[in-house]
Amino acid sequence: MPQAPGDPNPTRPGLLRLDDVAASSTAEGSTILQDSVNTANGIAGVAVFGARGIILRRTAVTATTADEKGIGDGVFVGDLGGAPASVSIEAGTTLSSNARVGLLVSGVSSAAVDGAVVTSNDRGGIWLQRGAGSQDPEGVSITNTAIADNG
Repeated sequence: MPQAPGDPNPTRPGLLRLDDVAASSTAEGSTILQDSVNTANGIAGVAVFGARGIILRRTAVTATTADEKGIGDGVFVGDLGGAPASVSIEAGTTLSSNARVGLLVSGVSSAAVDGAVVTSNDRGGIWLQRGAGSQDPEGVSITNTAIADNG
């Protein structure tokens, strides 16, 4: 895997690696990935930690590969030091064929999934753990989403 400029370890956990994607910031501090393809990355296609948010819009996150511990998630969203992160996965987004799960939400972080396709991930489509969404009024919302053929 090519190394990101200035990054001595491009596959370390917590690295948000955006290859060949259109990314822009919003006033609220979220990042938008729109009309993009993020494929064949290691550990996580997209990882978001504490006090950050990301919006995936008409984007494919596919074929994330596993490390030696079996971690290989399409999208990982987790709190950091108690600060929640969030993800909004909008219509036209596909999370597929990732080594572990399509979407993993951990800790007090929140997720809204509407109109996505989550399919053919090796160990599961959407995985919620460690009180996912428990301290956010929005919590975790999954609507109008096709979840099929996951391990």
